[in-house]
Amino acid sequence: MSSAPNIELGEPKTQKEWAEHYRLRYQRLRKALGQPPGSERDDPAEPSPMHIVAKLDGRVVGAGCFVLR
Repeated sequence: MSSAPNIELGEPKTQKEWAEHYRLRYQRLRKALGQPPGSERDDPAEPSPMHIVAKLDGRVVGAGCFVLR
């Protein structure tokens, strides 16, 4: 029997986690819509979002952003 995967959710902390967070946001969301690189970054005019990454065995495999209004 195999063990359950080790999935961890949290805010990006290291420069590497931030880079992977934005890379995933661009690759999965913006690129598919024909948006230019950089469009995955936050708009300074918007309220501050909460960023989250999903790590599988220490590797970033998912990214999200929540904006509370």
